[in-house]
Amino acid sequence: MTIETFQTTTLGAAAAAVVEGLAPKREPFAPGIYFGLDEEVYHADTALGYTAMKKLVDSPPEYWWESPHNKLRKKVKDTPSRIYGRAIHKFGTEGREAFERAYAPADFNGSTKEGKAESARIAAAGKFRLVRDDWDQIMAFGTVIRSNPAIGKAFSGGAAEVSIFWERDGIRRKARIDYLKPRASIDLKSEANPFGLPFPVACRKAIDKYRYAIQAEHYREARGLVHQFVVDGAVYGDHDASLLKKVAEADEWAWVWVFYQSERTPLTWGRQISPGNSVLEEARADIVKAEANYREYSERFGFDMPWVISEELAELDPDEIHWPYQGMGR
Repeated sequence: MTIETFQTTTLGAAAAAVVEGLAPKREPFAPGIYFGLDEEVYHADTALGYTAMKKLVDSPPEYWWESPHNKLRKKVKDTPSRIYGRAIHKFGTEGREAFERAYAPADFNGSTKEGKAESARIAAAGKFRLVRDDWDQIMAFGTVIRSNPAIGKAFSGGAAEVSIFWERDGIRRKARIDYLKPRASIDLKSEANPFGLPFPVACRKAIDKYRYAIQAEHYREARGLVHQFVVDGAVYGDHDASLLKKVAEADEWAWVWVFYQSERTPLTWGRQISPGNSVLEEARADIVKAEANYREYSERFGFDMPWVISEELAELDPDEIHWPYQGMGR
């Protein structure tokens, strides 16, 4: 979708300037549903997403340091691994044709004369360059993800990369759904599985370790606002109106994780969380804690200086250095 197309919606001058790259300071997005919103622009908005919520639960200073509020934070470089991750995500959620429209294989070293010419041709076509080995691997992994009968159908009949902004209790929030369907919201995740565990075991451990349930509950809240946003006309960007109508009219839906093993064999595994699952209740408790920490620290420090945890110096308790490390070796 072009910038001109995006601006023909009721996006508003401030948000349009953000997309166009003209605003020196990005303005917050108004509450609503956004289709075709650039990923970088989404992440630059200071509304609280899932990752922010997760950090706010245990370490508000880490949230601030890695947030758009921190002007001293180094911009994350667009490394080959990040490009690779976005590419396989594109293939998995949108299919091979969408992937090939955005990426092209490169057979020459980018520093050579042939490689520079090849890179120029790829850039002129409006595509990202992938070295041939990465291209071939993404083709293999993406094909496995899409061809799994139980998994592949998750990424059909819906819309990819749907962003939602909203405000509750004075706190702006955001969510970016990988794939939105009338009866489900799908999230595609990679799992390297470095210890070679049975893949379902590795995925379950990842759900626990990375607190993915917070994402499920946070995104569930966003999904619940779709109907009202449609009624209010707060929908921006090119989209399938008939699909969005079905999404808005659905009275119940599930959250679905689709995992793929990013190293070695391209395995897949999925699980869903339906309304009433106690996992969502536990995640809601974490979100409440994150909100409380956000309010406390933002009131104490504001947003223009680092957030810090200040504790009085106390005598070291021997148990502090033995637990929970006992029996784990050195």
